[in-house]
Amino acid sequence: MWSIWLFRNDIIFANSHLDVAQLFYLVRFRAALWFVSKTPAARFSVESLVADPTLTDKPRLPLAKGLSDPVWSAPPVGFLKLNVDGAMLRDGSKWGIGGLLRDNFGVLLASFSLPIGSGPPILAELEAISHGLDFVFTLNEFENSRLIVECDSAIAVEWISQPSLCPVVFAPLVKKCLECIKVNSVIVRLIPRSCNVDADSLAKAGIG
Repeated sequence: MWSIWLFRNDIIFANSHLDVAQLFYLVRFRAALWFVSKTPAARFSVESLVADPTLTDKPRLPLAKGLSDPVWSAPPVGFLKLNVDGAMLRDGSKWGIGGLLRDNFGVLLASFSLPIGSGPPILAELEAISHGLDFVFTLNEFENSRLIVECDSAIAVEWISQPSLCPVVFAPLVKKCLECIKVNSVIVRLIPRSCNVDADSLAKAGIG
C-alpha cells in the first residue's frame, strides 16, 4: 500500500505517470525485503522471492551440517568470466550496477561500477548485463577469448534464455543483450548470490 501511495503522490504532485511494470516489481521487491528482514532463518534471497513470492509458502530445508554456501570459481582455460549485479537503496530511489571480468586464474582484468538512476529491480539486473557486455566487447584485447556471464537474477537469466516470457516494457533491452550474446557466442549462467559478492559490492558502490 505504501508503494501505491508514493506512486499516487508522484502522479498528483510531480506530474509523473503510472508505470505499471515498475510499480509491480517495486511492490514485490519491498515485500521480499520485509520478509527477509523478518525471517532471516528462512535463507531465501530477495531476488528469489521477487521472482516467486509463493516460495514463502514452501518449506526450506537447512544446509547439511558441515556444508557452506558455494563460492565463485574461475572459468576454464580459453574463457573469461564476467560477473554482474544490480543494487538499490531500500527506498528504491537510487540504483547502481557493477561488474568485474576475470580470467581462468581468477586475475581481475577490468571492472565497472556506476549509477543508473531508479526503476524496478529487474531493470537494474538487465542494465548490468547489457552494460557488462558492451564493456567487455569494447576492450579489444579480449576479443579472442570466449565469455561467460554470471548473474544471480533468476528473472533476468530466464528472460534472456526465453525472451518470449519477457514483458513488452523490457523487451528492447533483452533483445539488445541477446543480439550481442548470439554474435559473440556468450554463455549466460544463473549463480547463487554467494558466488556474486564482488559484483554486488561494485553495484552498491555504484549507487554513490
